[in-house]
Amino acid sequence: MESSEDSNLTQMLLRKEKELQNLSKLRVAQLQEQLTLKDQTIYDLESQIRRLHNDFNYNLALIKQRDEEIADLEQKVSELSHIQREKADGKSSANIYWSQDEQPPMSDIQRELYLREEELKQVKQQLEALQQGEENSDFYLENELDEAKIEINELKIELENEKAKSKEFEEALKDERIAFENERNEVLKQFYATKNTLASLEERVNKNKLDSDRDKEDLSQKVFEISKERDDLAQKLEEMSMKHKEEISKFEMTKQIRYEEIDSHQDMINRMQEQIKQVLEENARCNLKIDQTNSKMLAREKELSQEIYELRKELTYKLEQLENMENALKLKNTEIDTTRSQIDHWRTQAQTKSGEAFKMKQLMIKAEEKAENLEKELRNYKDFHVQKFEAELEEQRKELQNKINQMDYGHKNRNEEQRLLREKDYEIKLLHDKLESMSKSTHDFVDYQTFLNELERAKDEIFTKDREIARLNKLVESIKKERDKAILEREQFRDVNCRLIADTPQSESTVLTQKLQKIEDHIGLLSTDIMAIKRNKTYFQQPYQPEEPKRRPSESMSEYEPERDWNTVKTAKSNKIQQVKSNLNKKFNMTSFK
Repeated sequence: MESSEDSNLTQMLLRKEKELQNLSKLRVAQLQEQLTLKDQTIYDLESQIRRLHNDFNYNLALIKQRDEEIADLEQKVSELSHIQREKADGKSSANIYWSQDEQPPMSDIQRELYLREEELKQVKQQLEALQQGEENSDFYLENELDEAKIEINELKIELENEKAKSKEFEEALKDERIAFENERNEVLKQFYATKNTLASLEERVNKNKLDSDRDKEDLSQKVFEISKERDDLAQKLEEMSMKHKEEISKFEMTKQIRYEEIDSHQDMINRMQEQIKQVLEENARCNLKIDQTNSKMLAREKELSQEIYELRKELTYKLEQLENMENALKLKNTEIDTTRSQIDHWRTQAQTKSGEAFKMKQLMIKAEEKAENLEKELRNYKDFHVQKFEAELEEQRKELQNKINQMDYGHKNRNEEQRLLREKDYEIKLLHDKLESMSKSTHDFVDYQTFLNELERAKDEIFTKDREIARLNKLVESIKKERDKAILEREQFRDVNCRLIADTPQSESTVLTQKLQKIEDHIGLLSTDIMAIKRNKTYFQQPYQPEEPKRRPSESMSEYEPERDWNTVKTAKSNKIQQVKSNLNKKFNMTSFK
């Protein structure tokens, strides 16, 4: 029984020792995990604080850069407004001395003003972008500050939780110490109980000395074993107490280190709170600057809105003028359409006249053929009839001479000779009649010449009409271009910003009035030309007055030529007609001489 109790005690002591070792290992592992987690959270918080600090410095740098850009832009705006005022003063003074013939280089001025206006637009866009960036940065800073406050509160909560956990850990250590002390007391109680049992056994041994040697040996063996176990248990208890003391000292050191780290983190949090306060103060100062700049910008916007209101008034007045000009242009366009219809009518008349000219050309070719046939007939008539008539005259003269010579022979033959003379006179009269008929053919040739003159006149009329039609077409095209140009300029004038008109209202109005005056001058010239054409509607019915067509020095004949090359046709046909005339004149001169 005693041996079984001793073995149970030893087993119980071993189990308790193992449980204590396992508990201490688990507790150390849990503490190490908690320490690593706390180190990680502290590192994350420090990195977040550094990131917030860097973001805050970056935002401060952006705000400073933005303030510098705003100052530069305000200086540029003031310089540009001063330059534009100087330009406007110079233009107003220059407009006084400009004469009607001399016009200023408005294109360069417009280009420069447009560039200045674009710069002003860019400056305004940059200011708006800076204001937007300012608002975004303020919003971003406020969000970051809110996040920093939230993180600080979370850190405070975590510190409080850590403190609570450390308190709980200390309480758990106290509980473990109490449990260890209780277990130790129980073990000591068991040890003392074993001692008592040993003492009782010794007493029993002393009482039972009279037992056998075998029992003595067994008892001595048992006593030796129990004493040995007692020594082993005492040694194990000392080792366990030493290990437990070492673990407690290590835990105390780690606890002290953790308290120091918590204090350092608390100091860091305090420093960060001070930095956040400084950041808030700087943000308040920046907000004051922003409010000042916003007030300046609002005042500037009010001035600009007043200027824009005045400019809108002027713009409405200009638009009314443009509408009036558009109405005038519409009236002019209707006149142009009527003139275009008249031009088309005259073009059709010219085409009909060109057809008549073609017919006249064919008639002229036929007349040339008739003239050639007449020339051949005249040549044949001259070769045949005139020679025959001369031969007959010679024979009759010879006969008359012979008969006159024979008149001396007798008076009988006188009556017969008189009869023959009368017959010859009659034949001479017939020849004279033939010559008169030939002279009538010359009258036909004169009619042919008049026909050719009429043909030349028709060609000249067609040529002049083609010139007039080409000139009117050019005028219509130029008026179309000027009208399209005026419409484009009107649209550009509507799209241009109001400041351009505010800076240079006189220059824009003068440019538009000058261009519209040019258009009206062109339309007036066209209307005068149309009136002249209307007065000269009966040009084709007027009598022929050969005159050379007038041309300007800069104009070439190719600008007014119709589709057919009438000059080459005219020169070739006139050369042929002159040849026919010369041939006929020679022939008729010869016949009249004879």
